[in-house]
Amino acid sequence: MSLMHSEYNEDQDKYQEVMESFRDELVGRGDQPALDYVDMAIKGARAHSFDIREFERFPHRHECLGRVTAKEEQVFMDAGGNKLAPKKEPVKQ
Repeated sequence: MSLMHSEYNEDQDKYQEVMESFRDELVGRGDQPALDYVDMAIKGARAHSFDIREFERFPHRHECLGRVTAKEEQVFMDAGGNKLAPKKEPVKQ
């Protein structure tokens, strides 16, 4: 499992450090597509880190892991949750 998908603050911090260091290396190289990708990864890392700092876990994983969703987590998810989290497709009838 990559650091970005870990539910530990330390792993989230390490991933952001690694990506920001990588970004610093890319700035002077003129590789804009690579820089754009790393910027996108850093944005995602910050969003993931928010979930872990706020809830100490990823609320969108609860159903598949058989975990109980806390009231605060449900409010967060009902409001749209982390925009990077996978959304369920509506059931077609």
